Amino acid sequence: MVDYWLVNTNRSYVPEWKSFMLASRCVCAAYEGSKEQIDQLKAGDTVFLYHNGVGIIAYGKTDGLLKITPFRGERGEQHSMKVDRWREIDPPIAAAEISEASQKQAGANIYYARTVVPLRFEVGNALHKLAVSRQR
Repeated sequence: MVDYWLVNTNRSYVPEWKSFMLASRCVCAAYEGSKEQIDQLKAGDTVFLYHNGVGIIAYGKTDGLLKITPFRGERGEQHSMKVDRWREIDPPIAAAEISEASQKQAGANIYYARTVVPLRFEVGNALHKLAVSRQR
């Protein structure tokens, strides 16, 4: 079964990660409490790349191979996983649309404060259909 995840670019902490993740075809996180969230992803999971203040800007499928590398001089601080290829979305799926889909499909709210947010299957499926319709 495919799992769906919302992955935040962490614009507040690492402004360059949006362009890095898109160019490197990966999702990543660093530091205690966030980096371990990347470890939950499995091969074939669908990830939606979420950028604060903008919304979902791209989506793709993970390869399941966790990579642990240094980040800002700290060993083992960056956890990342490759994405087959990003499919960019235009216009992005705004937070209000994501929340609406979550309420409609699952009667639940999205907790945006985490780096990696698991999505209920119904919500992920609805967002996937919306993303495909807006794919560039």
